[in-house]
Amino acid sequence: MEILPTIIAAAATSACRFPLIAQSALGQRFCPRAVVDEVQDLARRLSPTSQVLLPGEEGFFEASRRWSAFDEPRPGIVVIPGETSDVAKTVQYANDHGTPFLAIGGQHGATSTLAKLRGGIGIAMSTLDSIELSADGQTAKVGGGALSKTVIGALWEAGKQTGTTPSHSPPLLAGLLTAGVYRT
Repeated sequence: MEILPTIIAAAATSACRFPLIAQSALGQRFCPRAVVDEVQDLARRLSPTSQVLLPGEEGFFEASRRWSAFDEPRPGIVVIPGETSDVAKTVQYANDHGTPFLAIGGQHGATSTLAKLRGGIGIAMSTLDSIELSADGQTAKVGGGALSKTVIGALWEAGKQTGTTPSHSPPLLAGLLTAGVYRT
């Protein structure tokens, strides 16, 4: 009779090695070690200034929250990139492991399909909020987490402008991609 618990434990341990199981609600409850292993594996690939957070850890809620709880995504891991290359490394890691991912910026997004993210990787883009204007003032290099209000303010100070999104808090790039391309 003592062999049955051993078989069950071995089966559960094997199942927890699959990222989709380890990151599911049941996996998070019964496979904490597997999730921790996944987080450590991902964190080793990223820059030292990046953060990889699990639900319940300090900073997780703030990095993954949305302006509305309606159809909100629920990532199992949140990556806060320390540099732009961390985004590419996180996406590559997710693709290599068959794990869904979602870029998070400005805590906006009302599309109900965002709710399909359950247990994947959220990439909190807020740390990549830079804007750099060229010397001739004809181009701007905008970080993936820059909010519209930050970009609009920097352009205004330089005597430039851009088309805007309806709100100042969403990420600029998301607004431009959905509303079209604007010239300064």
